[in-house]
Amino acid sequence: MYPYRYWVTLRIWHPTRDLAAATKALRIKPRRLWMAGQSRQTPKGTPLPGVNRESYWYSDLTARRGISSRQNHVEIFLAKTIKRFASARAFISRIRATGGHAELLVSLFGKRNYAVILDPELLASAARLGFRVSIDVYPQDQGGL
Repeated sequence: MYPYRYWVTLRIWHPTRDLAAATKALRIKPRRLWMAGQSRQTPKGTPLPGVNRESYWYSDLTARRGISSRQNHVEIFLAKTIKRFASARAFISRIRATGGHAELLVSLFGKRNYAVILDPELLASAARLGFRVSIDVYPQDQGGL
């Protein structure tokens, strides 16, 4: 199998709720967060027109250069990540019950064909925790394998 590179981001949205509590519930700091109704701004704080339509919180779970599949396959990383956040099940359930959602975004990069196989047990454990899994596939490698 040809190698690929990936990174994983945990993202949470909610129509109205302040998501600052996610930091405590998940025991990680966000890369960025904002609240519904607040003035929009760039990551550097430059004002943008309008207000945020929803609250948003996200944190990178891997370094921005990602991880090579030669080091660790994404399926293994996802299984460990789901176990890592099992203690946040009640928090995620409250977010979902009030109109929000939580997601593991997997960004995949590869020069050639490769396969990622998500076993039913992995998908079921993500579902039990309340995570949806989103996969973005990029046809070129971003930073070497």
